[in-house]
This record gives sequence, C-alpha cells and structure tokens, in this order.
Amino acid sequence: MEARVVAESKAPEIHVSESLKSRSNELLKTYIKARKRIETFASHHGWQKNTEQSFVDKVEVYDTKDGFDKRLRELCPELEGKKIPRTFVAGIEKRICFSVSPGVYEVVYPQGKGKNAFEKLLAHELGHRLHVRILNGEENRMGPIWFFEGFATYASQQFPGNKPNLSKEEIQKILEEKERGSYINYNKVLKHFLKRHDLKELVEKAGQKDFSVWLLKSDGIKN
Repeated sequence: MEARVVAESKAPEIHVSESLKSRSNELLKTYIKARKRIETFASHHGWQKNTEQSFVDKVEVYDTKDGFDKRLRELCPELEGKKIPRTFVAGIEKRICFSVSPGVYEVVYPQGKGKNAFEKLLAHELGHRLHVRILNGEENRMGPIWFFEGFATYASQQFPGNKPNLSKEEIQKILEEKERGSYINYNKVLKHFLKRHDLKELVEKAGQKDFSVWLLKSDGIKN
C-alpha cells in the first residue's frame, strides 16, 4: 500500500517555454499546491477516493497565448479552424496539464487576479477532472455550462470574496443561457443554490434534463 501511494503522489514531469526555464521548479511546486488544493476539497466533501489516482503525468507552461493555442490544437485536432477564446488559458488533455504563464494569465484574465491566482487556475482544471471522475467518467452528466464551470471555480476557491447577490431575474437568465458567460456569475449562482442544496445533490442532479427547472422551482423563482 505504501509503495502505491508514493508512486501516485510522485510529481509529474514539467516542460516550460525557454524564457521560463529558471522558474521550472517554482511552477511545478505551484501545480503540486493546486493538486493538494483539490485533494483537500475532495476530502471535505467525501470524494477523496477520486483523488487516489493522479490526474496528470506532465505539466506544460507557455510564455505566450499563441504558444498555448498551438499546443491546444495539437492535443485537440477537432479544434482545427475554430476560434479559441482569448480567455481560454489552461486545460487538461491526454493527462497533460498545460497553461499560459502566470504573467500572461494576469494580462489575459485580470478578473482572476488575487492571492494564489495561478495555483487556483490550475486547480480549476483539476476540478473539472475530479468532477468527471465523481461521475464515473460520464462527462455528459456534468450539467450545463454554468454548473460545471461554477463547480470548478468553487472547488479551486476562485473568487473567494464573491457574494451570491444576483437578483432572481439575473439567476434565471444565467440558467437559461446557451452561450458561455461570466465565470464570476457562475460562481455566484452556485453559491446561491448551495444555501438551499448540498453540493453532492447538485452534482447528482446536474445531468438531468430538468435540472435548471427543478432549481428554479425549488428556489421559488419560477412556477
């Protein structure tokens, strides 16, 4: 048992752009802190078994958004010819965690600024992998965009000062949106519903067709 645990906690290899070589150890340590952050979150909610196996074999950090986008297209050929959003700056594909550098992240997404911002960015991506693992690999059960992105922001502790202060009309609009919107608002909406529902219950119900309708009715927002 001890040998297995040691093997699973072994740090992944790291690859960084040439200009970031002197920061390799620092960036790898940040990834390890992000992993610990998600492990702590999972343990708090009784999902610790889902973190016993590692999520990542390799960490890659790029010093430009163009470098990140190129790598993303290599890992996801289906994106060929499609526009990659400017704020899409991190991901996990084929057990590779890849992202822009902390400096680029700060420029591209200033809303994410704050203590441990880059660590939380990586934890956000690990939060998605945890979410999928909780659902036994059934990504189609992760629910609408607002929920699975809200889950990742909550798991990684992004936007800690965010208050669930949206109006009923604003909440309903977000739940009915089809296009990707504000992660800050997704975080607020999730926190709003966590005042009434347990996170495990929401994760279980999120993949159901009437999830948003059920939430709105349970909250007295919609008859």
